[in-house]
Amino acid sequence: MEYINYILIGFGLGILIVQFFKQEEKAAKKARVKARAAHRTRLKKQHDLIKSLAAKHNEQPSVKNEAIHIITDYSLKSIEFSLDDLTKLITILQDHYKKTSSKTTFKTSFPTYLNQMLEPIHFWKLLILTNEALHNAVQHSAATYITNIVSIENKELVIITHDTGVGFTKKELTYSNGLKLLHQLVDELNGITTLTSTLGNGTIVRTSFPLITF
Repeated sequence: MEYINYILIGFGLGILIVQFFKQEEKAAKKARVKARAAHRTRLKKQHDLIKSLAAKHNEQPSVKNEAIHIITDYSLKSIEFSLDDLTKLITILQDHYKKTSSKTTFKTSFPTYLNQMLEPIHFWKLLILTNEALHNAVQHSAATYITNIVSIENKELVIITHDTGVGFTKKELTYSNGLKLLHQLVDELNGITTLTSTLGNGTIVRTSFPLITF
């Protein structure tokens, strides 16, 4: 009889354990569904924000605004991007500016593999600020060479635009509308901007961002 009681107790405990794990599984599944829904909502808000921000640059046709249109269209295609996507788009932007700068040679320096993922709004902002630096170099520097560099250094994403053009004075660097927007976007991404320019020797625009931002 005692043996049967032990069996019944064990059976009862088994049922309780099974029910417990079923409840845990249901709770975990519910949490995953909720997390996916929150993720979709956040990304939709990001896409809406990108559209809103991009609309401010579509007031009149220009080479720069056409580049922003290219960036925006690509940024709305996915819910996540790699740094390889970023370097691909920078190359596309260079090709775009070649149309108006036939005397300039564009070069790139990208690692073969960049292991970092970006959400759409971060991807868009990084490309917009790169476009500002690139447009500034194309339109105002009369550069023979323009080089875009992307790398990861000391847990930071580094993006550099280097031209061999006429260079800028401190006043020109301070009051440039394009560079003001670049500074704003860098600040929004918790980054740092370093501008180095010498009259007759070109300009280096270096931006760096802690990877934890992304």
